[in-house]
Amino acid sequence: MKSDSGLSSVQESLLPKRPKYMTISLLNLIDFISYMSLVISTLFLPPENVDRVPVPVFFRGRLSLYFIILGSFGFSLWGSLIGSLMELEHKCMTRVERFFRIIAVASTEVVGDGVVSTPMFVAGEQYNVTLEGISVGDTYVPFNSSGKVSKGNILIDSGSTLFALPPDFYNRLEVEVKKRISIEPMKNDTLLRNRLCYRTEITNDNGPILTVHFEGADVELKPMQTFNQPVRGYDIYCFAIINHAKTELADLGDQGLYGNYVQANFLIGFDLETRMVSFKPTDCTKL
Repeated sequence: MKSDSGLSSVQESLLPKRPKYMTISLLNLIDFISYMSLVISTLFLPPENVDRVPVPVFFRGRLSLYFIILGSFGFSLWGSLIGSLMELEHKCMTRVERFFRIIAVASTEVVGDGVVSTPMFVAGEQYNVTLEGISVGDTYVPFNSSGKVSKGNILIDSGSTLFALPPDFYNRLEVEVKKRISIEPMKNDTLLRNRLCYRTEITNDNGPILTVHFEGADVELKPMQTFNQPVRGYDIYCFAIINHAKTELADLGDQGLYGNYVQANFLIGFDLETRMVSFKPTDCTKL
């Protein structure tokens, strides 16, 4: 099915989401003016008692209008509250890893069994760590072919979904991942923008375990964290780690980006005093 933009629904769902800007309709404008009149008259003009009910002077002789606007305001406030609660439930239930990540960012100290920590480099509002390489099973793939890495070469981004890597590192990593999956990947699908995808779900039974080697900290990722279903309603399962070349993230250059898909089932603490990031494997469904 084609949309008004000329892209198919599948293609649009794979493109980065654009920000949604507020639009104001005539009804919104009328409501706004009515509410502001109510607020201003209530706060700044002395009320009068009408049938023992304090009514702003502005609505003297317009008692019915006052109660209509007051009731409308109450319903709108209640609707906004319910809508916010539903939106929160939606995010927590359908994108559970986002909920986990929000909890993690709010916590500066993560302790207990299995916690690993790596030095953090803070630049403004950015939090970078050093990625030395990734193991696919027992095969180690270094960040650079030379084995040397720059400090703070990957950004932990709470607002991005995918794990993005420079092309040289990604290409070597993808080769090893393909070796560990006996299923034939999809080929030459332009809608998927040449991502590594399969028509069979990649699980712990048929997919590899990846170990992300940060400086001083090894973080194990299972297939549920490294493969996702990017298009609802389609049996397509794609590698959640991407080559950022020729994408909107190309300006990262030689750096990487650690998105929230791979943060699922981890508590992650950012300690600004010690400049450390800590990772703790957690069954977040039990939180």
